[in-house]
Amino acid sequence: MTRRRALLRTLGAFGMAGALALGGSLAATAAVTEPTPDSGPVAGNTTVLVPEPESLTFSDASQGSSHALAVGSDGTIYAWGSNDAGQLGNGTTTASSTPVPVTAPDGITLSDPSASYRWSLAIGSDGGVYSWGFNQRGQLGNGTLSTGSTVPTPVLTPAGITFSQTETGEYSSWALGSDGQVYAWGRLVGTSTDAPVPVPVPAPAGVTFTQISGGNGHILALGSDGNAYAWGNNGFGQLGNGSYTASGTPVLVSAPGGVTFTQVAAGGYFSLALGSDGKTYAWGYNDAGQLGVGGTTQRNVPTEVLVPAGVTFTSLGAGYDTAFATTADGDTYGWGANAFRQIGDGTNVNRQQPVLVQSPAGVALDTPVAADNKSLAVGGDGKLYVWSIIYGPAVPTLFWPTVTVTGVSFDGTPGTDVANAGDGDWSVVTPAHPAGPVDVVVEWTLNGVAQTPITYVDGYTYLEAPTITDPADATVVVGAPATFSVDVTGYLDPTVVWEYSTDGGTTWLPIAGDTDAVVSGDSLSVTVTPGSIAHDGYLYRATATNSSGSATSEPAELTVTPPVENPGADAAADAAGTADASGTADASGTADASGTADAAGTADASGSADPGTPTPGTGGSAGSGGASTPSSSDSSVLAQTGGVLPSVAAALGVLALIVGAVLVRSRRELVRRRG
Repeated sequence: MTRRRALLRTLGAFGMAGALALGGSLAATAAVTEPTPDSGPVAGNTTVLVPEPESLTFSDASQGSSHALAVGSDGTIYAWGSNDAGQLGNGTTTASSTPVPVTAPDGITLSDPSASYRWSLAIGSDGGVYSWGFNQRGQLGNGTLSTGSTVPTPVLTPAGITFSQTETGEYSSWALGSDGQVYAWGRLVGTSTDAPVPVPVPAPAGVTFTQISGGNGHILALGSDGNAYAWGNNGFGQLGNGSYTASGTPVLVSAPGGVTFTQVAAGGYFSLALGSDGKTYAWGYNDAGQLGVGGTTQRNVPTEVLVPAGVTFTSLGAGYDTAFATTADGDTYGWGANAFRQIGDGTNVNRQQPVLVQSPAGVALDTPVAADNKSLAVGGDGKLYVWSIIYGPAVPTLFWPTVTVTGVSFDGTPGTDVANAGDGDWSVVTPAHPAGPVDVVVEWTLNGVAQTPITYVDGYTYLEAPTITDPADATVVVGAPATFSVDVTGYLDPTVVWEYSTDGGTTWLPIAGDTDAVVSGDSLSVTVTPGSIAHDGYLYRATATNSSGSATSEPAELTVTPPVENPGADAAADAAGTADASGTADASGTADASGTADAAGTADASGSADPGTPTPGTGGSAGSGGASTPSSSDSSVLAQTGGVLPSVAAALGVLALIVGAVLVRSRRELVRRRG
């Protein structure tokens, strides 16, 4: 967006100055385009930015003596201020304190507006120039010296010529033609001639013009050769050629040695230029310090402006006796007359060299335009800012449009602390709300009038951190499956990841490393089928994660027992009462191979005698082959103990029964525990 302008104030009643800022516009910090961030916790208390509702924005602006013009984002030029001569261009002579649309001809879009004293110019989309308002000296270019208009009408331009830029002076109009020439009508500066239609201004041989800027009674033009040219009145040296002689044709501005100019701006009776050396130059009238060179002495050749150390200007603007400049980083400086606080530094002190303008917080101003002791600028946010005693504020202040966000709700629940965050954003603090997406509704006003609320469908999502249950321990025999399961909650849906540990929880490994483990499709369970006793004591846990956080379960332990060997035979032995290899007798009294006698006294193969049935033998001792015949000493012993042995045998039998029962019960308990 290029923003520049012809600004005017005359001696006593009005005058004018114009400036064209080349090389693009200052960009505003990028605003959000939707609620940002677009999610937060269910507890609320998250600061969210919402974009300011779109309304009309502006680009090119021009401040006239008593009215102003600006190009709207809808392609319409808007005007406000005095309208006694129809200078607002809306078909009436009614003044307006707020912008009203200029009535463009059917099928024509107007741009590049230039506001002067009670009249206006603009370029049409057909390449022609259109004019409206006051026409005292032919400045409307409609073929008369007196007929005005309350709506834009075509300027009678030469056949085959289209125009790209307009400028206005005290009673003069100019336009830059497609042939590189400047065309003038109304009062031809430097002469006493009034022209009711455009006439070409003779250019130096071989030179075409690329940019123009009109002053109160003189005009500057940038030539294709990099030189600046000027013509018109020169009573204060504003032509910059080292003289004070007026000229009706272009004369060469005396640039410093080796310097060419990249931009020119004409003020009331002074001139500005940007040099190829990065410096800013000024010449002409200097009663209020508008040259910025220190002091109030006028100059008739370009003189370096005392720019603050480390600052380089990239764009210039000139008012009647006030000058402005902007830097590449968006700062704005002003100097010159300031009795009406038109510089915008918060004071009413004239400034003889550049001082910083107090731009609104977070808003970079394009090069301001000024006229008749009032100043105007388009902000990087596309809004209009004004200042001076005449406009009201002493520093740049939002003028139009005024957009106010009055409320932001989340699924019908109002947010809190709604505030203008600058850069085209508004902030709001979210309320608490259950998890899930919700609509965000922005309520707003335009210049105090309620507008249709803006709804962002599912514009914000309330998030809930995950929770997870703990899996239960499991005990299985080798080869049998064990399943560990969890349940999770949270929004957005958490992802679940399993891990296992082989060292009691000191180290946790991804579940993929356990080849005996299989995770379910929903990841809520893992089934482990241990192939060996080595899995005994393994731990398993799960972690649930979403954008709000994570939660990890307590570990579950896997106990693995060896398989039971021939459990059917053991059961049969228990049922029949057969003693095992230890020699313990069961209830039937049958002795095992160790030879321990049962309650009936029956001897086993070891040869222990049943006291009731002695078997004769040869050596007095029973062998593995069967019975023996007792010796005399044996007989004596037997005779002495004949009454005792049956009792001992019976006691041993009972003891065997008790011990056997205890051992069987202990073994069954061990098996039960392992199972």
